[in-house]
Order: sequence, then structure tokens, then C-alpha cells
Amino acid sequence: MNWSLGEVRALAVKAGRGAGMPWGLAEEAGFAVHWLEAHGAPGAAALSRYLEGGSILNKACPILRGVEWMDAGIILTGSVGSVCQPLLLVPFLASAAKERPHQLIWPKVRITFASKGIAATQRLSELLIPKADCKVVPAEPLHGILSRKTRVDAFEGAAINILARLSARTYAPATERSRRLGAGSGREDED
Repeated sequence: MNWSLGEVRALAVKAGRGAGMPWGLAEEAGFAVHWLEAHGAPGAAALSRYLEGGSILNKACPILRGVEWMDAGIILTGSVGSVCQPLLLVPFLASAAKERPHQLIWPKVRITFASKGIAATQRLSELLIPKADCKVVPAEPLHGILSRKTRVDAFEGAAINILARLSARTYAPATERSRRLGAGSGREDED
């Protein structure tokens, strides 16, 4: 099975909320997942691993750090410091960089990015790292851009399942009163 980018974005937002993110940051997490997936990178896997880590919203949070960069609208080069799941920074940095290519670097990984896409020489699984010290440097024009896509492949099914489990935390539990007022069908589905 595969999912549309819109479905995965909505699921990422709910999963962010279910993991304890405020709405605004959960929306930004959805943006990051959508952007990465649309540009051929494993955004759903990166977010699911980050949220499962349980230490969200600390100074190593890629969503908080990314929003700061994007809101500033400029990209500063140099050390970024320690970041959890650094792949999640790329959409925000690319937004700030606009058409000027830059690289996000951490040990053994270099991702070149601009608003039009990303290029990476590593296998996609190598882009998923729990935490790394990162830096941003100017780069040459993008070559070997990852293929754009419109759907999230089944190989990310485990990540989708984690996001779905976290998003379920946002659902209100059923009560007898809600059932009396019309929530649910009131009977077992016979299909």
C-alpha cells in the first residue's frame, strides 16, 4: 500500500500533536515530512524516529531549529550544533536558502539542498541518524537531485504505523454519553 503526500502530511501533524507538540510545531513537522517525501527523502521515517525518541522540543529539536531558520529567511553558514534526526532540518533550510545551494553536513553525510530539491550521495537509510553535530556550508549547484514523487512508498510502512499510533493519542475516547448523543453507529458493523 502507498499513501498520498497529503495523507502523510495530515498524519504527521496528528502524530506531532499526539507526541506533545503544540499545534504550530506539529503543522511544521507535517510541512517537513511532506517536503522531504515530495523530494524523494524518507521524511515519514525521520519524523517517526524522532517522535519515538520521546525527547521532543529540546534544544536539539529539528523542528524548532528549522522554524527559527525559516522564519529568519536567511541561511547562516557554520556550525548548527547537535540536532536530532538532522534530515528534518533540510526543508526549513532549503526554504531559507531559496535557490542558493548549500550543504547540511554531519559525519559521513553531505546533503546538498536548495528550494528546488535535494541531492545526496548516501543511501536513504544513512540519512536517518538519531543525533549528530551538523554544519551548513555553501555548495555548488545541485546535481543528482533525488526523484520527486507524489506518493509515499510501502517501504515506509513501519514509519506510517508509528505515526498512526501516535496520532491515535489525539482522539477523544468514546463515552456512553457521546454514544447516546449519536457518536458511532451504536451497533457492530456487519460487513
